[in-house]
Amino acid sequence: LCLSKRKTNKKNFKNLTKFQLQISNELPLTFFRHWNIFDSMLNTPFFSINLKTWKISGRKSLYRLLTRLGFSGKNIKKPWIYLDLKLKNSFRKFFEKECA
Repeated sequence: LCLSKRKTNKKNFKNLTKFQLQISNELPLTFFRHWNIFDSMLNTPFFSINLKTWKISGRKSLYRLLTRLGFSGKNIKKPWIYLDLKLKNSFRKFFEKECA
């Protein structure tokens, strides 16, 4: 969800601002468009708490999760914008399925 500010042009409410909620298709990951997918999931509170990524075993669990989703060792460390479209779509479907 993103919050946007919009001015209304009605006679009685001239120059007042109105807040509007808009639904966004963004993934619920921290900086996933700027970092690689592994670091993004590592620093997202949901995954770091549930997988205990501060431990070595938690990082291994995250790595195993990503390999089960179809990411290879090279793709895990690639930035999001350079990933293959098939991987991006399968990753989005995984989130839609798990978060729905």
